[in-house]
Amino acid sequence: MFFYLCRIRAKFLLLIAGVTAVSLLEIVIVKNDLSVTDVMSSLFALFLWPLLPKSLTERSLYLLLMLLIGTVSVSLFPFEWVSNDASFGWIPFSGFLSGSMLVSSGVFAQKLFVIGALFFLLHESGWFSFKAIAFVFAIFLSIEILQMWINGHSAEITDPILVLLCGLFFFRISDVYLKKTITIDGSQSSVVKSSQPVEIVSRASISDFRRRCLVVLSGGVVAVSIMAVFYSVVRLPGVPYNVRELFWLQGSGPDLFFLSLALLLFGLGAAWIGHAISLSKKPIVIAPLAAITVSILFYLCLFMSVTPESISDIGGSSVWVQRLEVAGVFGQPGMDFVRYFGTDNLRSLTNPVEPIVRIGVLFGPVLILFSVFFAALFKTRWLLLPQRKKGILRYFLIYLGCMLPWLAICKVIAFDLSSTDNLTELVAIDGPWMIGGGGYLYLLVFTVIFSAVMLSISFINATSIKIISACVLSIVLVPVGWFLLNEGLVGNVDKYGLNYSGVDFLLGPDRINLLSINMLFFRWFVVQLSAVIVLATGALLYLLWVGVSFLPKNQTALPKRNLPSTYYVEVNLSSSQINFLNELSSAQKQSFSATVRAIIDKPLAEKSIASFDHCEIVQSASSEPISYSRMKACHVRLDPNQFNELDVLAGKFNMSRSKVIRDIVEHFILSCS
Repeated sequence: MFFYLCRIRAKFLLLIAGVTAVSLLEIVIVKNDLSVTDVMSSLFALFLWPLLPKSLTERSLYLLLMLLIGTVSVSLFPFEWVSNDASFGWIPFSGFLSGSMLVSSGVFAQKLFVIGALFFLLHESGWFSFKAIAFVFAIFLSIEILQMWINGHSAEITDPILVLLCGLFFFRISDVYLKKTITIDGSQSSVVKSSQPVEIVSRASISDFRRRCLVVLSGGVVAVSIMAVFYSVVRLPGVPYNVRELFWLQGSGPDLFFLSLALLLFGLGAAWIGHAISLSKKPIVIAPLAAITVSILFYLCLFMSVTPESISDIGGSSVWVQRLEVAGVFGQPGMDFVRYFGTDNLRSLTNPVEPIVRIGVLFGPVLILFSVFFAALFKTRWLLLPQRKKGILRYFLIYLGCMLPWLAICKVIAFDLSSTDNLTELVAIDGPWMIGGGGYLYLLVFTVIFSAVMLSISFINATSIKIISACVLSIVLVPVGWFLLNEGLVGNVDKYGLNYSGVDFLLGPDRINLLSINMLFFRWFVVQLSAVIVLATGALLYLLWVGVSFLPKNQTALPKRNLPSTYYVEVNLSSSQINFLNELSSAQKQSFSATVRAIIDKPLAEKSIASFDHCEIVQSASSEPISYSRMKACHVRLDPNQFNELDVLAGKFNMSRSKVIRDIVEHFILSCS
């Protein structure tokens, strides 16, 4: 609050009113008290007000320095060293799950506020970058290491992970190059005569920031809604009591919220992986790396929701070291390897990793197939409808072929080398047409994912017909999913003296009280539609985050009502290129963006990078030999048609928009030198 008041130059009386209001609320609200620290900090803020510099950058640096000093001091207080070092907690967020949840929630909110304020002040001071994130991470990691020898503190990995997550999140939603952009305003732009970029705020960046903030808010509302649904379901009559025992807090709220985040992460992560695949020249390498990242995040959310015993029941227990030592899967060399390094030492390394791997490969096929769909859609989104249909099928088969080795790895680890029979015993071995139960289950995954993809993209350039058609398709495919589920699961399981089917085990209340076929189908109807809606919602959140659009039917450009009058594209240019364009803009007496538009207009129209005839534009402009140095981010304004043509060209040459413009500018400079 203090910094915002400083930023808007509020009157001194407004600051006094704010401090007084907060102090009174601490007295009125229960389980709060007005401490000496609160009073002294308020007086210090009032005293500091007139001493701060007027410059926003300098003011941010002063506040950043004071916040860092305060954070380090509080984290190391009372500075009493102990002789014996304490253990280091490697399980993230484990400290918040012990003790009072009210206290833990307050501590968690305070940490988020401090870390977010650090990055916000770094941004306002113009120093926010990946190096700044690494610097803050190093400070918090050093604090945690020092706390191993300081009395009254517990060292764990939670705070450094929060720093990384908050830093990367803030990097995505904010205009990190706000202090390094080139003037882009249209008719009101002054001619750039200096060789340095002009600092100016991009309206598109502000619009993107607001849109992404709205997406984050919407995602939070959706997660809370899913949490509320789970909270009601686990308390319905007939739901076994041991269902609540699967969760850390017996399904009381916070654990269900992390489960909601895990479910949304499936769709969101798959869309992100698909986008990364479509932009990569090596999808067979990028896809597994991106999938591993999403799997780790999914496991962390799942770990914060359900107990380790529940995770072991699903994915299996950690048996890698045992199979090396006892089963001898790698023969005598493997057994000697375990004896040399020690069983306990190896288990300390593999036990935290193996559950992540097993959960990842168990749900890997869903993630891979989902991402392949979106990769094909991202790759062909600017093509006309007839070409897009062929292109989607072509790229889907290409990307699916690249992912087949990873699908095979998932199948081998999750089923052939499974360490639990809780799931494998439910899969039918033999089936009609020699497909087997696994084949039907893969078709079931394909059916659910196809419904989710169609439902998510129906809200892009949305019309009522598209949305209704996607909803009808999702409902129509429920009987198909029911058929594939029954064919994929075993028809009879004889265990503990009881006989039941795989469908009874998954959808029934228990193994004794079996439900009728109609009731089982109704439950499956709810389960499949819920899965489709949750997956589609997660994917839609990512599509809205990146602001994606698809070319409508029978149109060569997006309709103007769905487009802003201008687009701002962030382009990374070298210093020599920026100097050349600034001199050219000055010679032609036009804005920087107008100069870039004139250079790229013909190549974009011809959909070719090697078509140039603009040398007459720079007859009066001089340039030095181009030598690439550190790239700087520039915001260039394009009209909608140029923007669409740029996307087509980027897809054709498998480049980013920035690289397409940079290559055109570079080729133009060389052709005129």
